[in-house]
Amino acid sequence: MEGLPILGAIPVGPLFDQVQLNLGGTILSAVVYWLNINGQVSCDGRVTEPAVLRFGLPSDPPPGSLLINEVLFNPVSSGYDYVELVNTGPSLIDPSRYRIGNRNSQGEMDNLVPLSPRPGLWFPGDYYVVTPDPNRLALHYFSPPGSEIITLPSMPSFPDDKGAVLLTDAQGNLLDELRYSEKWHFPLVRDREGVSLERIDSLAPASDPHNWRSAASTVGYGTPGYRNSQVAPDAAGGVMVSIRPGVFSPDNDGRDDQCFIFYELPDAGYVADLSIFNLHGRLVRRLKQGNLLAASGFWTWDGLDEKGRANPPGPYIILTSVFNLEGRTRKWKSVVVLAR
Repeated sequence: MEGLPILGAIPVGPLFDQVQLNLGGTILSAVVYWLNINGQVSCDGRVTEPAVLRFGLPSDPPPGSLLINEVLFNPVSSGYDYVELVNTGPSLIDPSRYRIGNRNSQGEMDNLVPLSPRPGLWFPGDYYVVTPDPNRLALHYFSPPGSEIITLPSMPSFPDDKGAVLLTDAQGNLLDELRYSEKWHFPLVRDREGVSLERIDSLAPASDPHNWRSAASTVGYGTPGYRNSQVAPDAAGGVMVSIRPGVFSPDNDGRDDQCFIFYELPDAGYVADLSIFNLHGRLVRRLKQGNLLAASGFWTWDGLDEKGRANPPGPYIILTSVFNLEGRTRKWKSVVVLAR
């Protein structure tokens, strides 16, 4: 085993499907250990294939590391809801210590159930999906081989129009919450049944509607168990305002569907106005007005106008103005090309 010597291995009865290891060292938290298994002989005398297993010591995750990453709340008639969670690390997590739930009509936490009926390990960087019926999930969505799909027969229900998904520890302390609405879907997706909402940026709050988007049509409108089809690109460093990508095509195919406007300011406390014009100088969308800013962040434009209609393809001017109470004002003019 990598990093620790194995002094002994004892099979555990009565089924002998577990092995107790005697290690020559201390297991550290937030460390993933790899166990190489070779020459294992089954009860009928067969030598099994070599295997590599991960294990470690679970610990309480730091704030913001176990997150709601994707939600299907309006499944097709033959399907079920699912919720995808991501462990952003560095801790290994025992899912039986954490709960998923919703809120009742009075807004109180309700229907909190363990993420897993038995102890286990969730590793940093991995995705985990809970659903009442993994077989039904597999009929409608692709998941990579080996994906962690957990059966949760008593999973809380999530209404089709709007609701709340809660993630708590065993004591009921809130770790993450999504108060979703079906209006958060991409406006040009007409039939929203069977379309999941994906989180764009794990560092941005779950409460921000602009941090969620419909899963792309090219992935079957859901990505349970792997990286979301709608994710924010890394911001370009060293500039005050930057546009990525320079050409975007909002057709919900999972490739450059949104224009990201990144900003970086000397400090927090600035207020921003953000407007989009066509080449004739006509205002097509007032994206932000009087938006109080952190020191850095981003906005997104989905290519729609003020009335939610698709704009024609072509170049557009993004005018960003920021100011603070000390009278400091800055303006940037950027160009992005909308393609169809």
